[in-house]
Amino acid sequence: MDTPDRKMLLGWVEAALRADNADLPTLRLAAQSHYRPGSGFAFIEVYGVDDQRDRRRGIRAEASRLLGLLGCKVDLEVGYDVFTVYPTRPETAHQHLRALKVVRDAR
Repeated sequence: MDTPDRKMLLGWVEAALRADNADLPTLRLAAQSHYRPGSGFAFIEVYGVDDQRDRRRGIRAEASRLLGLLGCKVDLEVGYDVFTVYPTRPETAHQHLRALKVVRDAR
């Protein structure tokens, strides 16, 4: 029910947000996805930003915006169950740099 592309995009956005928020070394993203066909997400979860509600919300909003720019819409739809999707993170330095470039070009 899940596609590797959106997992990869989630990982790329996470890498870009970690680069933008270097003071949050434990920043991580996960997503909720509807049990139905589609390439988007229902909701983005932000971890590693404890006790900073406004900042966590800002990071979530930026993650949703960036995913939308990359073609992965974030939209919670009433009446559908969801499951958790974890990102496919860049594993090498080259993959990491490519992720940062793709996300920054989308901005």
